[in-house]
Amino acid sequence: MRFLRVLMLAALLFLMLLCAQAENAWQLPAEIEIEIDREYGVIDALEGYVELLNTPEGDFAFVLFVNDDIRILNAFEKKNGAWEQWLNSSAAVPQGEAPARLYTYEKGTGYNYNWDYKQEKNFVSDGLHIGISTDNGDTSQEGIEFVWRDGGFRLFGYHYNTGSFVDLVDGELVFWNISNGDERFVKATIETDIRLVAFYDLPRDPAQVVQDASREPVISEVKYLNRAFKLSPQDVKVKKNQRCEVFMGPGKSYGRAGGGKALVSTNDWIQVFARHDGWLLIQYGINDTRYRIGWIREEALISGQEVPALPMQIYDTGTLLEDAELTDDPLSSKAKVLTVKEGTKVDIMAQLDDAWLYVQFMQNGKTYYGFLPVSVMRYDSNG
Repeated sequence: MRFLRVLMLAALLFLMLLCAQAENAWQLPAEIEIEIDREYGVIDALEGYVELLNTPEGDFAFVLFVNDDIRILNAFEKKNGAWEQWLNSSAAVPQGEAPARLYTYEKGTGYNYNWDYKQEKNFVSDGLHIGISTDNGDTSQEGIEFVWRDGGFRLFGYHYNTGSFVDLVDGELVFWNISNGDERFVKATIETDIRLVAFYDLPRDPAQVVQDASREPVISEVKYLNRAFKLSPQDVKVKKNQRCEVFMGPGKSYGRAGGGKALVSTNDWIQVFARHDGWLLIQYGINDTRYRIGWIREEALISGQEVPALPMQIYDTGTLLEDAELTDDPLSSKAKVLTVKEGTKVDIMAQLDDAWLYVQFMQNGKTYYGFLPVSVMRYDSNG
């Protein structure tokens, strides 16, 4: 269970506090001490020193210290019998007044994770695993961990408070909170190299993750807020070598998207969500930072494939609590199609992840389809 991770962190904290009582046991090798003294002079505090020896990748040493109220992590590798510095970073580690500890999992240490959305993952440390955690004397406040992967030390996980954690598993960021059981995941490319990671720039929430619009986005499978049809990509193929006009609704009467110019090439990636009355609801990439969700003719689909029908029935109605921007790109740029005024009543047709509603409404005598944030909606029923 995910509680194992928390219990493990609590046990680590206890061990780190014991180590703190024996701080004078940290004996830095002479060449490391000389290098730090040469660069910083007398440091404010030495917070930790660990060695990872006799690993398949070599021998490594890490030093955590504070100088001029800035926490700094140095790393060294033994080459030709001497320690050589290869990392000098303050960005990679938590800052602040709370004391920090540097720790490692010894080779052979087992630990596991169990998230609701996928099977339990078990790990055994190969000894190339370090962590830095700040604490208030009782619980860990902020922390970050790195493991050896693909020729270097790379980000493994981090947390910003005592209840919220982010783990990197199989290329996915897993966000979970032990206090309320909330759990979300998203596949995205973020910087993991310890030499380039900036702790305070790491995403704390899935909404902060910027997905690369040149590739298909991953739609989080999370709890939905009402009974609306759930939009999720289908495993289907479209015919190649076609250029399809993209419309704002399931029919030409709704108008062409993109100011009347929207086209999608079926030779590029296309996600198909649903169908209705001879039309497909799709998502595609316009450029590296912009998606669009719209409708194309169903004839673009290779025959014999099943796509769920989007029931064009109203699951609920809602009223906007404030002005909001309708978008056809909820997952990336959130580019505005038009402004929908506070108090506008909309028909809720479907939902995309846990943050966006696919709605239909009338404005100035015209019917619009598009996405509005869940956060601006007051439901007219319990959903």
